[in-house]
Amino acid sequence: MKNQWFGDIHDFRKYGLLTFLSKFYNDVYVDWMLTEDIPNTKDGKIIKYASKHRKHYWAPLTASKIQKQIWDYLHHFHFNTNNDRHVLYGMEILSKMNNNCNFFSSLDYNCDTMIYGQPQICNRLIFFDADNGLANNIPNKKIINNEDPHYISADKVEQYLKNQFSVLIYQHNTLSCLRPFSKLCEHCIQTLSIDKEDIVIFKGGHVVYFLIEKRKNIQKEIIKKFEFEKFSSKYLALFNI
Repeated sequence: MKNQWFGDIHDFRKYGLLTFLSKFYNDVYVDWMLTEDIPNTKDGKIIKYASKHRKHYWAPLTASKIQKQIWDYLHHFHFNTNNDRHVLYGMEILSKMNNNCNFFSSLDYNCDTMIYGQPQICNRLIFFDADNGLANNIPNKKIINNEDPHYISADKVEQYLKNQFSVLIYQHNTLSCLRPFSKLCEHCIQTLSIDKEDIVIFKGGHVVYFLIEKRKNIQKEIIKKFEFEKFSSKYLALFNI
């Protein structure tokens, strides 16, 4: 995640998904995995969805309750052009929606020590917001350093699964090698070495989110409630492979 990306179209979807999922977990940990801003880039510029007229986007009158609340917040944020973009505002959004979220960046904290040192809670979710998602998911580009903050390693995911966490991963379908989402998902699942049945996949734009939830009762409840919320398919949809 980069501060300069706060409130873009991917953030809009991300906060909607996190707010929705926070209803199913006692504690939600968000690892921003912050990386430095990049000057003179088009990334993070897609904020037209929050424009005043909303002709082709997600007008609150037709959105689910979650979408409407987050859209309202981001609309007012972007309407004030003096606002500096920063993930702190993301914390504010999520805290307003649900107070069981915990925020940090693994660049600033030893997150493993911090989290593992907490009393064991059986119903915890951690979200890894790495810029490019899983290491080694990009064809012909092997990531040698598992500590690169732009990526989350399969080893790190496995550590948290072993410590009784459910895990959510942001996975961009990198623009330099856009491919069918089914191929992207299959490759990522192979990288994780996890049964396909243990993963719920949400899709929005050029991004998928992998929710690793091995408890079938929680999985079923999440899917049932997601369908009940009637999220716009342009906003977020369940993706099956």
